[in-house]
Amino acid sequence: MDEFDAFDVLDALEREVKESPLIPASNLRAVDRITLGNLLALARDELARGQQGTSLSLNRDEALAQAENERRFLLENARHEADELLREERIKVFTRQRFDAIVEQGQEEAQRVRQEANGYSAGRLAEAERSLEKLRQQVERALEGLKKDMKDSEKSHQQRKRDEAKQQKRMR
Repeated sequence: MDEFDAFDVLDALEREVKESPLIPASNLRAVDRITLGNLLALARDELARGQQGTSLSLNRDEALAQAENERRFLLENARHEADELLREERIKVFTRQRFDAIVEQGQEEAQRVRQEANGYSAGRLAEAERSLEKLRQQVERALEGLKKDMKDSEKSHQQRKRDEAKQQKRMR
């Protein structure tokens, strides 16, 4: 297992804080208490070791304590990364579900608008058809009246000619 020195631990602490999510409407970050606790324990161990001026070889208990701290640190980082991946996957799933719901809602709204438009158009066309039928009937009656007037006019004209011819015959 790799050995951690105080700088590695401080780097890990800094990384943990920088990568933690922001709390909405503030400049605060939500950090994992357990991970930070483990990192601080590692930092304390490293600083204590540095102050004591320990030699390169650690005694058995210190080596086990350091290994345990490193194990907790690595395990906590792995859990943290797994949680982040799961959170991102949940966000993707939620986003996809929301997208699908919005698309479905849009399609339903479009269908409703089409049905309303078709209903309106059908009503207007039926109204136009009734108006055209009335107009056709009026034109037909007007044509019949015109034909009758023409016929009556022709009869009247013929009658005048006959009357004129009779009158001229009488005058001669």
